[in-house]
Amino acid sequence: MRRVRVHIPGAAAGSRIMLPAGEAHHVRDVLRLGEGAILEVIDGEGRRRGAVIVAAAGGRVEVAVAADSEETCAPAPVTVAAALVKKGLDDAVRGIVEIGAARFVPLVTARTVKGLEPRTERWTRIAAEAQKQCGRSRRLEIMPCRSFEDFLAAVPPGTRFVADVAAPGLLATRAAGAPPPYEILIGPEGGFTGEELSAMAAAGCRPASLGAYTLRTETAVVVAAAVLVQAAGP
Repeated sequence: MRRVRVHIPGAAAGSRIMLPAGEAHHVRDVLRLGEGAILEVIDGEGRRRGAVIVAAAGGRVEVAVAADSEETCAPAPVTVAAALVKKGLDDAVRGIVEIGAARFVPLVTARTVKGLEPRTERWTRIAAEAQKQCGRSRRLEIMPCRSFEDFLAAVPPGTRFVADVAAPGLLATRAAGAPPPYEILIGPEGGFTGEELSAMAAAGCRPASLGAYTLRTETAVVVAAAVLVQAAGP
């Protein structure tokens, strides 16, 4: 039987909770569930708990949350930092939730189209829906938008890559044996400038190819996340 999942941040063990309006509508009006129906509550912090609907009337759905919980594994230590683009990052966010990356950082680069703004609120909603769909219990961290220069200046632990179609080695090969956590920078539609590539090389970023063809930014985000999640291991 398909599990019906609801996302309730901060759901406490053994509590009785009114579902948020959106979740209540989906459970009551779309799925047609009523009293006695079993749900699975994910809290976004790594826990799953069973729950049962104890009241469903007047547009409100109340659930009793089980006292015991299941701790789940953390997302892979993978951060994808991608330039803002006009379209496509909605699907990219959904994809990296399902793949299991930990963090997404929107970037403003030299060739980012002027006037683009991060769609953080929308991405947060998309990530929450993807989290429920795929069964992930920990939320994707969607970080504040950063300038390329500011992001590059914050040197992370582990290994940082830059997606570059001209790089001699594939990302999977370059990541093999490289210590996690991993970060990868992905440019906009026009790619990184020569100055940006030089700055990344000077900062220790390892250039890596995602294949023989030039990918759209949103495609590159998902491909890179998948490769690095696999390289990070269980």
